[in-house]
Amino acid sequence: MAEFMPEPSLTLATREDVITALADETLWTRPYPFSWRIKSDWIIGLIDEIVATGRYPYNATVKTLACQRLGYPAMSDAEYAKEGDNLSRLVYNAQGFRRSDQFIAAGYTPFTPAMLDEAYTIGAKVEVAGETLLGGSAATVLTPKDIDGKLYAMLPRKRTRHLPPMGQPAKIVKAGKRAKKSVAAA
Repeated sequence: MAEFMPEPSLTLATREDVITALADETLWTRPYPFSWRIKSDWIIGLIDEIVATGRYPYNATVKTLACQRLGYPAMSDAEYAKEGDNLSRLVYNAQGFRRSDQFIAAGYTPFTPAMLDEAYTIGAKVEVAGETLLGGSAATVLTPKDIDGKLYAMLPRKRTRHLPPMGQPAKIVKAGKRAKKSVAAA
């Protein structure tokens, strides 16, 4: 599911920051969720490099490139694919932070009841970002609808199915010509 990452507990901007962090075991033994919120701009740059070559940035591929750039000794494919070590966690985190940064750059903000009310008021729709089963981008355009005084974000071509606003990446799109009275103001 597409989602925003929380505020990073620590940001590693450079290769040297990553080397220092990997050598500091106290970062990895702090209570949850500290180490799961460490953002590495340097690893995000490696992911962007891989994508620029037309390849998909699998975590093992990113970890292999990171090991090469960090000067770690050559390992077998099985060792590179090993999960659970601190570099794997940094790569995993970087994938999430990269995707979250892409949402923000594309103008998405968390989907809230206030956003739904605003879209209804101006006669617009709400586009919610998502992903396909294969990891590609997909967006769903929802129509705000007032049913018995309550607003619902209705799924396309559905009369009874809606998507509740739960902070998923969304933005208001296709503003209509006529404004509607706000349900919250009523």
